[in-house]
Amino acid sequence: MIQYRFISSNQIAPLILNNGGENLIVEMPTAMVVNDTTLMVNAARKGLGIGRLIEPMIQEDLAQGELIPVLPEYWFPYSALCVFSPQYTKGKTRSGADRFSDGKNTAPVMRQ
Repeated sequence: MIQYRFISSNQIAPLILNNGGENLIVEMPTAMVVNDTTLMVNAARKGLGIGRLIEPMIQEDLAQGELIPVLPEYWFPYSALCVFSPQYTKGKTRSGADRFSDGKNTAPVMRQ
């Protein structure tokens, strides 16, 4: 498993699975720990472990079969991902917000 460490708290994100409405925290062997989602995507593409990723970031990988969903029937139903920024944001922040925007002002579904 490729684990994600939150930068602000230095905590590892728990792996939560949903078994018919019952939330299960699962411990798995760790292949590596990252604090960057792009690094997690790249590591999963290279087969270094199972990554926990948000679907909007990997839609093309899924469509091309480069990444495959693992146990989707047990995915924890995360709330929508919301991005807030000033109206005139530029640079990396604007680019990141645009990456998740579908042009319909709707938040994408977030799955891990």
